[in-house]
Amino acid sequence: MISLKRVLTATCVLMLVAGCAAKVVLADSGHARIVRLSLVEGDVRFARDVKGDPLAADANAGWEAAVLNLPIRQGYVLATDNGRAVVEFENGAMAFLSENSVLEFYDLSSEDGGFTTRLILRQGEAEFYVDPQRGDYFSVTGGDFSVQAESRSTFRMSNFDDGSSVNVLRGKVTTLTKGKSTPLQKNQTLSMKAGDPESVAVEAAPANNNDDFDQWASGKIQSSTTATTAGSQYAESYDYSSGFGDLYTYGAWFPVAGYGNCWRPYGDGLG
Repeated sequence: MISLKRVLTATCVLMLVAGCAAKVVLADSGHARIVRLSLVEGDVRFARDVKGDPLAADANAGWEAAVLNLPIRQGYVLATDNGRAVVEFENGAMAFLSENSVLEFYDLSSEDGGFTTRLILRQGEAEFYVDPQRGDYFSVTGGDFSVQAESRSTFRMSNFDDGSSVNVLRGKVTTLTKGKSTPLQKNQTLSMKAGDPESVAVEAAPANNNDDFDQWASGKIQSSTTATTAGSQYAESYDYSSGFGDLYTYGAWFPVAGYGNCWRPYGDGLG
């Protein structure tokens, strides 16, 4: 088991690099992504560089146990059994996996300061909080359609053998089905039977339809965005927000001459 102190130490080093070397980061033309598994509850697995459908019998995925703060790379697949997971992206986006769900990180690229994120919900249910910045692109494919989020929004997708659906909880998104785009707003749902593009139906979401998973994800979004906003005031880097919320929750910031604002975990001395 990885101790909290080790996790926080690793996070501290990452964020000090991001904060103290912000000007270097902004000038860098590299395409590295900072995506991490920020919460693990119960049984969560991952596989590296899976080719094709990770659920196919011949996929040979090579599943491994997923641990807290696992760096997520392009081509990884995350799966929950009797568990849940949260993935944080450097621009503040978050993905929440429900039980018995499989999410593939198909494209995690970066160009000219913008982050491109293309995910595939292979099975189950997941909720997504997206707040894209200039140049960012975020989409999730589930079954026979994709969802694009171009502004701050929260949506829940499901993908099962008989069909797929998306429910917009906040903001607005656009769905794409065989070249046809359909805009959706808050409290609207789109559903589609598997393999039947003519079955697309857009309806108003039932009143008070939030279940335990929605409430769980909503609570995580609220606490994370609040802590991130509070913690970001101490850092000079505005391109990367993932991790600042954890630092604010588990420690305190203080000024150090010649370095600017630095962080230490609660209970530790200045030494």
